[in-house]
Amino acid sequence: MLASFCPVISTSRLGASRDFYASLFGFKVTHETEWHADLVRPGLPPQELTLVDPSHPAVRGVRPSPMRTVRMTLEADVEEGELRRSLTRLGWDERLAFRFSDPESNDLIVVDPNGVRIHVVASA
Repeated sequence: MLASFCPVISTSRLGASRDFYASLFGFKVTHETEWHADLVRPGLPPQELTLVDPSHPAVRGVRPSPMRTVRMTLEADVEEGELRRSLTRLGWDERLAFRFSDPESNDLIVVDPNGVRIHVVASA
């Protein structure tokens, strides 16, 4: 049985990415250095995310450039209006958050500072 799962995003925009996930999705920084940040969202089970700068010597050669072809699905207990207001407070371009084509859907796609598409699904 899987006890935990921690996606890792390779990013040259560490600070902007950290702020994005903290502000929009409630992640807290548990450990941070100049080249990586470990984030957790409290709860049971806790949700984890790690951000890594690919230019740092500790990771160089493992993946030489940031990965941009990632799509994550997050279930959130926040409505679309609140998510859009949070994006605005971050100075985020409204064009980077858009609804699915289904007008009945509560789902939203948000793009993080690295181009990672995040499919946000409203909690049932």
